[in-house]
Formats: sequence, C-alpha cells, structure tokens
Amino acid sequence: MAERTTYPAPGLAGGRAGGRGDVRLNGKRIDNRKQYLLKPGDEIVLRTPGGYGPPRARDKTLAKRDRALGYVLRKKHSG
Repeated sequence: MAERTTYPAPGLAGGRAGGRGDVRLNGKRIDNRKQYLLKPGDEIVLRTPGGYGPPRARDKTLAKRDRALGYVLRKKHSG
C-alpha cells in the first residue's frame, strides 16, 4: 500500500532525508504489507512524507503555513 514506512527516503537536491511514512486504519497503525477488508465508514490515512531542496531555502511564509497545517514538524538537529 505504501513504501518508506520503515526507512525514510533520502533527500534530493540538498534536502535532508524525509520522515517515515505511516498507514492507519481507523486511527490504528497497520502493517502496510498486508491486505485488509474495508467496511463502509472505515477511514484510511496515508502519510507519505517527502520534500525537495534545502529546508532553509523554503519561503518563510510557506514554511509557517506548512507547519500550521501539520505538513512538517520542527525538529531539533545537532551539529
């Protein structure tokens, strides 16, 4: 159903590695390699993180909007 749920995708064009993907059925994390029989009303959530280029090059207004919408999380990096 989705890839990159165990190992994140490498960054491109100066970007850092992405986050790991996540697949949930009715709020519960599921094994994306298995098949599931869905019923009416079931909710599937696929989170497929990604990006392109250096994060600091992103327009500040757009980066703020992305964080507000939950598209990205602010992480502390050492170094």
